[in-house]
Amino acid sequence: MPLKAERVDFEKLAGILRFVSDGTIVNVKVNNRSMSFCLEGRRIFFETDIEGVKRFLSETAMDGNRAIVEMVEGKCRSGFSMDVEEFVDLLLKAEKLKGFPSRFRLKVLRLPDTPPAIGRFDGMIIGVGDLYRIGYTPLDLIGWMDRGFTEVRKASFLDVLSPLFGGFSVALAVFLMFLSLLPFDPSTITKEKLFESFNPLISKKVAGKKLEGFIGKRDCYLNRIYAGSPGVVSPGPDRRLRTDDDIALKFPVKGYRPFFCLP
Repeated sequence: MPLKAERVDFEKLAGILRFVSDGTIVNVKVNNRSMSFCLEGRRIFFETDIEGVKRFLSETAMDGNRAIVEMVEGKCRSGFSMDVEEFVDLLLKAEKLKGFPSRFRLKVLRLPDTPPAIGRFDGMIIGVGDLYRIGYTPLDLIGWMDRGFTEVRKASFLDVLSPLFGGFSVALAVFLMFLSLLPFDPSTITKEKLFESFNPLISKKVAGKKLEGFIGKRDCYLNRIYAGSPGVVSPGPDRRLRTDDDIALKFPVKGYRPFFCLP
């Protein structure tokens, strides 16, 4: 009868492996993933390579260890192998991955002792997928942390938003630079917008209609354009009404004859 367990306890599994007899095959199944290994002569033989072993243990630990472990008797196949104690060390590192963040800020404390690919991530926010893409796993990161080579801090909400704000700032700077290259400055174009709205508004004034409030258009500073009894006005660069930089076009005091302005 095979021995089964519904969850992986890496510490208990590490203890068991020190005492099981040769010819024991261990099957670990996690959803659609699985890994098998066999003990023989204090060596453990795997059906995959070391990268596959580390990745499987990392994913299993970070998924919450929802797995089925089955031990049966059998014959080991030749292939990649490692010493039992070396594998036990990996299992104990995997136990530390419980609750490990999927995204984190990496700090490299000793660049000469870490791979160059990891050193390039110093100070950056990265994810577990970034480690896999360059050939490393969270288990490797745990090893470097245990030896004082690296530190990891969970990425906060502000850490995630900072690049977005940075991108917005760059886009805004490019937009303002584009405006500065236009043949007319924003105030000139804003005045043209006021002229465009002037005739319809003066027509309403002639008809005795009340003119007050936002007219449904914006100026070149993205301000709302307002109309009132004195005329039509833009808040100007400072985006505040009734200040010195307001751009205004006053209605005629008397006569109220509509006129047209050509740009």
